[in-house]
Amino acid sequence: MVHAVLDESCIRRPVGGVAVMGAQLDHLMAYAESAQQRHLERDSGAVQPTLTAYYQLQPLALSQAESVALINRTREELP
Repeated sequence: MVHAVLDESCIRRPVGGVAVMGAQLDHLMAYAESAQQRHLERDSGAVQPTLTAYYQLQPLALSQAESVALINRTREELP
């Protein structure tokens, strides 16, 4: 399972030109919309601090649907 919290600037900051940004946003949106769940076992002692930080940030983050909508709008704003 991958948990990720991205600041909006990560999808708004142009990197590599329009084609690269478009491809990256398309990839990110496909990942965000994906219903597939995967699980990778890790040592809980190493994972716990990251999970704690993630769960503390989660209430401040957009929902999955809001995140997908934001990525879509950002993708549509590209020239």
